[in-house]
Formats: sequence, C-alpha cells, structure tokens
Amino acid sequence: MWAVYTPHTHTYKKPRSSCKKERFCKEEVRQALGIISGGATIDNENSDRIIARESCFPYELIKKAISIKVEDAMGSVDEDRIRILNSIVGNSVWNSNGQPATSHKKYIEVNNTLRAIFASSTASIQGAAKEGGEEWKKMLDAIAKGTMRDNMVFDFDPDGIWGRLTAVQATELVAHLPLTIELLRIDNAQYSIEFMDAMIDRLKIFHNLHTLRIHDTLVCGKEGGKEAGLRLADVLATNITITELRLFGTDLIGTENVEQWGDALMKNTALRWLELSGVDREIVDHLKMKTKNRRLELRIKTSLCKKCMLTPLGQRMISRKGNHNHD
Repeated sequence: MWAVYTPHTHTYKKPRSSCKKERFCKEEVRQALGIISGGATIDNENSDRIIARESCFPYELIKKAISIKVEDAMGSVDEDRIRILNSIVGNSVWNSNGQPATSHKKYIEVNNTLRAIFASSTASIQGAAKEGGEEWKKMLDAIAKGTMRDNMVFDFDPDGIWGRLTAVQATELVAHLPLTIELLRIDNAQYSIEFMDAMIDRLKIFHNLHTLRIHDTLVCGKEGGKEAGLRLADVLATNITITELRLFGTDLIGTENVEQWGDALMKNTALRWLELSGVDREIVDHLKMKTKNRRLELRIKTSLCKKCMLTPLGQRMISRKGNHNHD
C-alpha cells in the first residue's frame, strides 16, 4: 500500500455513476485529498469514485514528484532517514544504522514506482495532457517505468475525464501503461485502428496481466475491427498470463475472423473465461465447438446488457437479427 495526502481545499463532486437514484449528484467542500494505491476505503474500489476524488490533486505538486529521489530525501529525524534508506537497499536490522549507500539500483526502483503512481493519477494525466509537449512526454515516461500491480480502468467517453484526451494522446497513453498491471479495462474508445494497435502491442509485453476487458469500443474504418481482432487473437494465441477476457460491444470478433479466433483459442494455454456481448449466437456456438476438446477448459459466456444494446454495434445486431438469444 502507498498513499500521499496534502492539504488542499476543493469541491468534491460525486460521480454520476454513484448517484443514479438521486436527483442531484452531491458536492462537498473538502480540506485535503490523497492519491492511494487501489483507491481510498471510501471509494469502495469504484474507479469512477477514485477518479472523481483524485482529479483535484494539485498538478503542480505532481510535476515536482516526477523528479523524486529517495536517496536525496531529508527527515525530521536523521536516524529515521538512515534506517529507511538502509531498509530500501535490503540491509538487515543489525546494519540499519550504518551510513546508507549514496546510489543503489533499489533506489531507482523505488523512485520509478513513486513517480509512476503520481503520474498515473487522474490529476496528472489531465494536467500533462493539457500542457502537452515535454510535460506530457515526461508523464508518459514516468508511467511506463511503473512497477505497481494496480488495476487500470480508462473510460474514454467524450463526456468523461479521459474523453478529454485527443486521439493521439489516448493512443500514446495505452502505449505507455506499466508492464506490471494485473487488470486493464478500456471503455468507449471510439478511435482509429492505431489506438487498438498500440494497446495490442502493449499486451505482448505485459508481465502480470490476468484480466482484459474491452467495452463499447468500435474500431473506426470499414475493416478496422476485423484487422484489429485478428491481431488481438494472434497475440492471445501465445499469451500465458491472461485468464479472463471480456469483449462487450466491440467489433473485434465477427464472421470474417471467427475461424482465426477459434484457432488462437486452441493454441492459448492460459485463458479460462471468455465473455462476449454483441455478437451473433452462431459465432459463440462456433467458438464453443472449436474449443470443445481444448486441453485447458474454456468457459464461453454470452450476454446482452442494457448498456450494450445502446452501442452502435448492439443496435445493428438487434436490427439485423430482430432479437438476441443468449445464455
């Protein structure tokens, strides 16, 4: 766990996703706020609440945090500083009072982790994207060097915070995600194939990713979804960490590439759960039949949620089929 708080008077606005039953979303004046690994207890692991709470963190402080060096830090009690630095480099408790090393690879690891946690916050990405140029590049570099195992959720809805990024910035962001994250969810990314290609390229080198969820995302261009889907299937064929894949309201699997998806799933040795929404029942049946004798059992589930019915793909599917039959 890692957390940093700062005194900062601001107005917290409760996200709409948390107050659907209320007539108005509540606003509250608060005197301090923090950035916390995995969110604060009050966020209840809700990504919208985490984003809403952290978005007001002073960007000027984050800019300073990108140059953090723990080896140069000071302490109100110097003995504490010495013991902390010795602990970071792995010295035993019996050697915790000796003069700490002036440089060490462990310092670099801690510095990169701290910088990435700051840089990955909502306030950081918002501020850096607005400034652009070198500030944006610095933040992306800090994010990419992160070693945290956090879940990362990005909703690129135009009315949301991440939707304020340009298509180029959104593409650059997914191309610099920390390689150590365990869950990645992408929502409402209505961008060109370059965005999806950047995300797929990152998938090739993730170390610990076990859950991938892509929701309400269509690749712009007539053949874009098919091509991106083929690339994604090709990467999954040799992936050994992802155990759960959810594709809701996407055009990544269709009749034109279902055969290749089936082949990829048979080659894959890690995936245990595949959930689809907004695809023809025939496609799901084909994948189930194709993977029937797979060495590692693969559970394939299909569903149609209300939100999926509102996506362009969901509307096209309903208008063509008249209705959906789902498990």
